[in-house]
Amino acid sequence: KAIVAVGLVAPLLTNTFDLSIAGVISLSSVMVSWLQTEYHWNMWAAMALTLIVSLVCGAVNALLVVGIRINSFIATLASGAVITALAEYTSGGVQVQVPAGFKDVAKSQMFWGIQAKVGYLAVIAFVLWYVLEHTPAGRYMHATGDGPDAARLAGVQTKRYIVLSLVICSFVAGFAGIVSAAQTAGNATAGGPYLLPAFAACFLGSTQFLGRFNVWGTVASIFVLASLVAGLQRAIENQGIRRILDSLFFGLALIAGLEPCLADCGSQCF
Repeated sequence: KAIVAVGLVAPLLTNTFDLSIAGVISLSSVMVSWLQTEYHWNMWAAMALTLIVSLVCGAVNALLVVGIRINSFIATLASGAVITALAEYTSGGVQVQVPAGFKDVAKSQMFWGIQAKVGYLAVIAFVLWYVLEHTPAGRYMHATGDGPDAARLAGVQTKRYIVLSLVICSFVAGFAGIVSAAQTAGNATAGGPYLLPAFAACFLGSTQFLGRFNVWGTVASIFVLASLVAGLQRAIENQGIRRILDSLFFGLALIAGLEPCLADCGSQCF
C-alpha cells in the first residue's frame, strides 16, 4: 500500500487524479505471473515486459487527460475499468500461481534483515522525494498543480509534467503489482484494496505534513493508519467488525484529509 501511495503523490501534485492504479496493479500482478507460468519466461524478462505495459497504461491515461482533454477523474476511472477487465480476461477469473523462486522478490531479506519489499519502498520513496523536491521537473510539477494558468504564462510546459506524473504513477503501480504477485499469486482483483488506502494516505499526509502532497508525509500516514487498523483488529473479537475495519478506517481518514483541503482551495482541489 505504501509503494502505491508514494507513486500517487506525483499526479496529485499536478492536480490530477489517477484512479486507474487499482487496474494497473491487477494487470501487472496477473501478467507477471501468467508469463512465467504459461509461457515459462524468465522472471526478469516477465518483470521487464510487465513494467513496460504499465508505462503504456500511463501513456494511455496521459493521452486521455492531456490529448483528448477528458477530466482526469473520469478518464482514469474508465481506463482503470478497462485495464481490470483485461486482467480478468488474462487470468480467466482464477489466481495465477507463480514459481517458488519468484516469491523471493518480495519475501527475501536485504541488509540488516529488512524484507525486500521494505527496501523497495525506501528506494522508491527516496528517488521520488528527490525528484519532486530537488529537481526542476519537481518544481514545475508543483507549479502546475498550484496554478496551471500562472505556470503556463511563466513558460512551464504544464501538459508535459501532467504526462510525466501519470506515467510515474502507473509505473510505480505496476511495480507494486509485481510485488503483490510475488507475495501471493497473480490476481485480477489484487488492486482493489490498494485504491482507498493510497488516496487516504496522500491526502492525510498533505494536511498533516508541509500542507501539500509530499512523499514522506504519505509514507508516515500509511504506516500510522495501517498500525491503527491492525491494533483495532487485534483488540476486537467480532470477526464481522474486524473485516470492515480496514475500509471504514481508511474511508474516515480520507474524509479527514479532504476537509482541510476543501477549506483551503475549494473546488480547485478537483
